[in-house]
Amino acid sequence: MGQKIPSSKQNFYGINQAEYENRIMHYGFFLALHGTHYNLRHSDQFVNYKDSVVAITPKNTNGFGLGFIVNYRFARYFSVRVLPTVSFYTRDIDYAFQSGRSATQSRESTNIELPLLLKYQSERRDNVRMYMVAGIKGSVEANTKKKQGGSERLNVLNKDLAIEYGAGFDLFYEFVKFSPEIRFSHGIADLLVPDRNVYSRGLNRLTTHTVSLYLHFE
Repeated sequence: MGQKIPSSKQNFYGINQAEYENRIMHYGFFLALHGTHYNLRHSDQFVNYKDSVVAITPKNTNGFGLGFIVNYRFARYFSVRVLPTVSFYTRDIDYAFQSGRSATQSRESTNIELPLLLKYQSERRDNVRMYMVAGIKGSVEANTKKKQGGSERLNVLNKDLAIEYGAGFDLFYEFVKFSPEIRFSHGIADLLVPDRNVYSRGLNRLTTHTVSLYLHFE
């Protein structure tokens, strides 16, 4: 349990929400800004024969998300956080051909995500404390829009699993706890659908990578 500070001293010390730690359940919402791209591994065919494609390059793109926070504190410094999220992504891969032609395979998606994170928080100092989080995130595409020319296209699976970790600060204000956080997400599921078209046969593995800024309000 957190240390209670007498109400007569709260204003003197400038302590906001002094009894915050007396509750084991907390709820809130968050906004997120994503920077994302595909990580890829080339196939033996691309490395040894080049085929008609001479370069396959993933592009960095931006996205955003929003969601809810359910935080359960089970020990003084540890909590479990469940964060139902809706995120909007665009991921692009550029292709360069021997003929000099270039093309971009683009996938715009709306993802339903469910991160499950363990949070370790430091001792509170006045109205600030630092924390770290780590866990897993499952996601499924609820809606996908593909911007592609021609009948051939790069196909990927619509479900993903990722490892996540990050760090942030809890900033206690009079009526809200505001927590900016940087989090890294590394996809561990291979999303590539193995086709024999020109966009797929140069690839052996395709995963996601995302760096996000989260703004939490509890």
